[in-house]
Amino acid sequence: MANVINFFICGVILLVAMIMDIKKYEVSNVLWGIGAMIGILFLISGVIECTAYTLLAIGLCSIFGVLSIFSGIGASDSKALLTMGLIVPLYPTIQYVVPFPILVFISGLFISILMIFCYGLFMKLLITSIDGFLNPFTHNIINIPLKEIIKDVKIPFIFPLFIGYIMVLVILL
Repeated sequence: MANVINFFICGVILLVAMIMDIKKYEVSNVLWGIGAMIGILFLISGVIECTAYTLLAIGLCSIFGVLSIFSGIGASDSKALLTMGLIVPLYPTIQYVVPFPILVFISGLFISILMIFCYGLFMKLLITSIDGFLNPFTHNIINIPLKEIIKDVKIPFIFPLFIGYIMVLVILL
């Protein structure tokens, strides 16, 4: 039952962060602080079993989170990884394979790449369709490279991270 509460609380925090990020392009540090305090409280109270592998998973998430800040990924995305690492460091059935937050983070990266590619493809088809409709006799297909269409796309990473969180939960159930 404790695992369900952990996953629910972590999901709610990620959902609130996603809404804040979409609305303001910024997530309050207060939200991440609350999540970190909840995670530390879970560790102290014994809701999360404090084993060597749990501490290793939290350490790996912390290192991965700090390194991702310096690699150019947004600070709120790294804080999301750190918060997930404290609240849900391990998934019960795969706990000795990879820490759960790192699995979610990698899934979020793949979803983000897929979303940007699909957006670019959709916009290219839309532009080509509009050009064909406006100029039906020229049959001139616009030759805009896909990389030019997607170069200015800004999707807050917390959105694919939340989708990755839900997806990994559903897959691992």
